[in-house]
Amino acid sequence: MKRILSFCIWGDMKLYCIGAIKNAILAEKIFPEWICRFYYDSSAPKIIIENLQKMKNTELVFIDNPSGGKKYKERGQFGAFWRFYPFDDDDVEIWCSRDIDSRISECEKEEMDKFIESDKCLHSFRENNEPKLRAGMVSFKNFSKGNDNRIINEKKIIIKDLIDNFIGKKNTPFYSD
Repeated sequence: MKRILSFCIWGDMKLYCIGAIKNAILAEKIFPEWICRFYYDSSAPKIIIENLQKMKNTELVFIDNPSGGKKYKERGQFGAFWRFYPFDDDDVEIWCSRDIDSRISECEKEEMDKFIESDKCLHSFRENNEPKLRAGMVSFKNFSKGNDNRIINEKKIIIKDLIDNFIGKKNTPFYSD
């Protein structure tokens, strides 16, 4: 079973492109047993994707449907939802959705270790004054104690279906994720 740090990347903003490389390097030291999974579309710079592919702690998943907006905080950036796709993977035990422009830290590792040891299946890493769930710091245990936590009322939730049915995704406001 995999443990995934999930990111999404599109466009050529240095803030995000450099963040992808830096986070993969940091994760190798701080989360050595985890895989950095990057969901990307055709707008991601080829050199960034090539460098990520060379790293031993990365997986890259190409998304054929372009993400939408390419400018910072532009509407239509539904590609931000891709980082939730590990929810659907039966080979993923636990995953953490990450903002690509913030850096992985030792403090985060300590919090994740506490979450892993807990009985909870959902975790949000945040400051007290922030929203309860932040897309860039939410974690989920797909499986714990032999249970599939994605099954509710005997029905398995499929996150891709929920995202694909998101109303107005071409005009998705920034921070919708």
